[in-house]
Formats: sequence, structure tokens, C-alpha cells
Amino acid sequence: MRISRTVSLREVGKDECIFKRSGYTGHHVLRCSRPECKKELNGSLVVFTSHPFRNELALSHFSSEGHDIESEADIFHKFAVRGKLPSRTPSNDLERDDY
Repeated sequence: MRISRTVSLREVGKDECIFKRSGYTGHHVLRCSRPECKKELNGSLVVFTSHPFRNELALSHFSSEGHDIESEADIFHKFAVRGKLPSRTPSNDLERDDY
């Protein structure tokens, strides 16, 4: 299943973790835009500054009430955003975290 939500990697926050996921092409970021979660952060998106699928970071956030997830695969399919490279940026110029 391809992730249809996209964002230009130039629009990804400086501290936001860009990662690759086994079985999927491209680079991704994981974000939570649920209004209830944004309210806790004064309107900001919930983003991950280190790899979200290590040390149960994503599970810790998305297992809270209202996210309706059952696994890391659910988290990835519902909340991952595929990064689009600017036309002149080779992918090997990006720092990334493979998973």
C-alpha cells in the first residue's frame, strides 16, 4: 500500500525525523494532526525528532485514546507522510534513518 499523503522535504521541520520504512520506497515523516493532540501543543502538529518506530515512541503516542490503532503498521498507514524530494536534490544528500 502506497502512502498518498505527501509533503515537500523542504517543508519538513529541521528537527523532524526523516526515515525510510522497509517495504516502502522513499522517505517519510510521521505526524499526528488530531485536533485533540494539537490542542495540547497550542495548535502544533505532533512530530517525532528521532525514529518513531524505535524505543516505542510512536506506540507511546498513538496508543492513547482516539487514535484507533492496533499496530505499528496501522500507525504508519494512518499517519505517515511521504516526503517529496525537491527536483534538484539527490536522495543521498539527505540524512535519513532506515527502518
